[in-house]
Amino acid sequence: MDSAHERALSITFAEYEGQVIEFLAANARDTYGSEGAWDQVRLEAAALIEAVIERTGGP
Repeated sequence: MDSAHERALSITFAEYEGQVIEFLAANARDTYGSEGAWDQVRLEAAALIEAVIERTGGP
């Protein structure tokens, strides 16, 4: 789980933009297509992973 947490935070906007955005529906691109939106998604994913780690007692 620790590596999942690290990976969630390490994916750059450029990587996300190059590998994900083109597959999103147009309305989702409007919502998730900015660097700020990507930062929010990364932080939320990392927080969820942290919660799982805490709830399960560690990695």
